[in-house]
Amino acid sequence: MRLWEFADQYVIEPTDGNSGSSLSISRVDGSMKLIGELPHNSSTRATKIQIIFGLVGMLKLFAGKPFHPSSTFPPLLFMKRS
Repeated sequence: MRLWEFADQYVIEPTDGNSGSSLSISRVDGSMKLIGELPHNSSTRATKIQIIFGLVGMLKLFAGKPFHPSSTFPPLLFMKRS
């Protein structure tokens, strides 16, 4: 799978040769939806693209803000090869 990090969302794109939908996860409210294509307008550019081997889970914070100013909501747990 390929993880695309945008300013307002994460997009997880399948790389298994299947042209299925990608999963979009909002960095604002944690909502998820399936999308047909990656965002392609010039104002939306991926800040980071990396290969991941799965999405382990999401943590929902019930109170407070993320621990570090560079953190985003929701905290995601990805499987990566080290």
